[in-house]
Amino acid sequence: MIALLLVPGLAGCAVNPDRFEVTVVDQKRPERVQLFLCDQYRADLPFNSGRYMLIRDVDCEGSGKVRVTFTRNTFIDCPLGYVTPNAGQIWRFKATRVRCDSLKVSS
Repeated sequence: MIALLLVPGLAGCAVNPDRFEVTVVDQKRPERVQLFLCDQYRADLPFNSGRYMLIRDVDCEGSGKVRVTFTRNTFIDCPLGYVTPNAGQIWRFKATRVRCDSLKVSS
């Protein structure tokens, strides 16, 4: 009989995704809300329950942003700062056509 031993940390890598949320305060909804990580487009944030939200694994180390596009030439970038894999960070913003504010996440 063969016994299998599971060593903590070696049984597989736990994935701890980041959460990206944007509440848009404007009369019209934006055309698109996009996530960029390490200078590359990654995904659109879908609209649900009054906000744009995406839960996603971060697969690089570097800077990032969420771009809120109102029209072809009108957009605002919400800077993420430094992202790293498995950090499980929550990025929450309130955006208008002229500014994007980072919101403090309570623990």
